[in-house]
Amino acid sequence: MRSIKLAVAVVAVSGLLGCGGSQPSIYRVAMERVTLANTAACFRAGQVPTTNPDETTNMVDEEQWVIWDGIDDVQYLEPGNIDYSLGQAEDISIGGEAIQGGKVEDNTVFTTTRTRRESTTEIYTTSATYTIEKLGKTLEGSLALSSACAGADCGGIPSCNVTLRFVGRKISTDNLTVYDNSGGD
Repeated sequence: MRSIKLAVAVVAVSGLLGCGGSQPSIYRVAMERVTLANTAACFRAGQVPTTNPDETTNMVDEEQWVIWDGIDDVQYLEPGNIDYSLGQAEDISIGGEAIQGGKVEDNTVFTTTRTRRESTTEIYTTSATYTIEKLGKTLEGSLALSSACAGADCGGIPSCNVTLRFVGRKISTDNLTVYDNSGGD
């Protein structure tokens, strides 16, 4: 156990004294929710069902993201779970720890894509593209979600694209601490 603590301490000190790069930035993010109103294209008829038994308004999803600089102008984003239901289109569920990305013109962009082949005539492709337009003490941008099925066996599953807005604020903590906004010690 003592050797593990020593190894962790050496890695931590090496990281602090190493390349002089910045530490990971942690953001508390408010993400617009996927709702029936913004997913009309994700239904077979191209319109939202006429009956909606349960609707909530004026709510956002709260997330905690970590962004850090890699080498050679590469950056990494840990957005947490990428799991979105888009009406009758294929759900977007992409697993992993972090997305690799970087500068594209004036934005910071992170894209991940999952291709699932059920057969040669049923191929599902889903993607999530995080475009960060403002990155500093605050964070602003959009998340473009895309879901498509290609092939004769898709059974009318619609393809759709949804864009959600997000905003966030950099928080003072480290990536090993769970942020608690209760204000107490």
